[in-house]
Amino acid sequence: MAGVLKEAGIGVRASHHENSPGQQEICLEHETPIKLADNIMTFRLLTKLVAAKHGLKASFMPKPLYGVNDSGMHPHFSLHRPEQSVSEAETMSFMAGILSNHLQAKGIEWDIYRQQIHQWEYEQYLDKY
Repeated sequence: MAGVLKEAGIGVRASHHENSPGQQEICLEHETPIKLADNIMTFRLLTKLVAAKHGLKASFMPKPLYGVNDSGMHPHFSLHRPEQSVSEAETMSFMAGILSNHLQAKGIEWDIYRQQIHQWEYEQYLDKY
């Protein structure tokens, strides 16, 4: 996948296999927020297309399979300014904005809900993704 992303012009900082079968961690290069959002959406689409090409399905759900290590797409944030430190107040404001917008993101709330229910209850939704 890292090679496909690089061919698509998306910088990959690191890539390695995780503990459970089929799990992969791919860390994208740092970018501006808008560029990174575009890269993430392209990454998700390309991952699903490559999986489908091989007769597989890619899922970004937090816990798609019962009894398998936790999984799912999750962000890591770096807040910095070249050659200038970021104040604690700026950091707190940034995190407050992230948390405020997180609560409004219906897709995230739905993924959290799916993580809480038993496997048989949400297997019917897997084909939608």
